[in-house]
Amino acid sequence: IIIFLFKFECNSTFIQKKNTNIKNMDHKFNFIFYDLETNGFSKLFMYSDYHRIIQIACIKSYPTEKTFSEYVNPKCHIPIESKKIHNISNTDVEKSETFKTVGRSFLKFISEPGTINVLVAHNNFSFDKNILLKEFVRCGIDFPKDLYYYDTLLAFRKMYPNIKRKRAPEDHTPYNLSSLYQYFFEENFEGAHDALADVRAMKRLFDAKLKKYFKLEDCIKDVSLLEFYRNRPLRDLRGIGPFKEKIIHKYMNTKKFKIGRSYRNTTVGDLKRLYDTTDLFDDECEEHDIEKFLKGKV
Repeated sequence: IIIFLFKFECNSTFIQKKNTNIKNMDHKFNFIFYDLETNGFSKLFMYSDYHRIIQIACIKSYPTEKTFSEYVNPKCHIPIESKKIHNISNTDVEKSETFKTVGRSFLKFISEPGTINVLVAHNNFSFDKNILLKEFVRCGIDFPKDLYYYDTLLAFRKMYPNIKRKRAPEDHTPYNLSSLYQYFFEENFEGAHDALADVRAMKRLFDAKLKKYFKLEDCIKDVSLLEFYRNRPLRDLRGIGPFKEKIIHKYMNTKKFKIGRSYRNTTVGDLKRLYDTTDLFDDECEEHDIEKFLKGKV
């Protein structure tokens, strides 16, 4: 009986401490939910100087919830293919400030001293983070090095791996924001691809389904994507560019690879090691996104 009471008391204490940590999370972390709309519509142009932000929105959680939303004049053309996605034209942004001004306002807004600032976005590691940092570099604005980045897309794939099996066979995008919103809340997501609407939907999904699982080790902090992905399965690699499948297919068919390994248990680090020791790329071809990734440039 004494042993039983001791175990019960220890377990009660653990549960109480665990709940306290969850309850106080907002006092330690400033979650900054953000989303970008750009004039680009293909990953082929992700790192082009003319792939620019045309809308940026965010909601920060600490000390009180506040909202930031601005259109951005890219000073270049917004293609019709891009307009079909977010319904933003050059006319809509022609009177807006450029990113040099809006970017400074964004930094001032998100900065919250004394907290751990976490930039949260859906597909953050493969898209938003890279575009955001590229724009700051292009405009010559120093970006804080103490920010963390969290990707809700990867988090949902990790924490809810069976969603795809429960969806209809014709649904090829079960983890996009609209599909997740409809899946968990059983209601349509209105206003998709408006940056502020996307941020509000993402925040609601995070608060309801991911916040309880949040861990700082699932974030990136001032490291390349390569370092973050290095020990992860190759199949988890997302959004590195249109040449990824071609390179991986070439990798899978090399003699060096075919030594008791399979695609399922191969890591990104294995691909990196092969890249360092063999010629995966044609000498005459320009540096593609996948090569930039393997060199730690993104």
